Amino acid sequence: MYRILPAHVFRLSFSQTLLRVGQGAERVLITRNGHDLAGLVSVHDLDRLEKVDAHSTEMMEERHRRMMAEFRRLKEGGG
Repeated sequence: MYRILPAHVFRLSFSQTLLRVGQGAERVLITRNGHDLAGLVSVHDLDRLEKVDAHSTEMMEERHRRMMAEFRRLKEGGG
């Protein structure tokens, strides 16, 4: 879960919030005028997110390759 902080509160508690996030103690959603603005996560969480994103991209590319191979097969009358 994450803590929601308005931007003006985040500015006032920047050092403490950054320390807690860096230690993995919390994640923060920063809002401005009631709208989501940014998320603040630890480096560990960011690394995990990057790995998930890379894996997702690889899976989509593999799916695309399989679909194109099937399309070519069908196009060539291999139905």
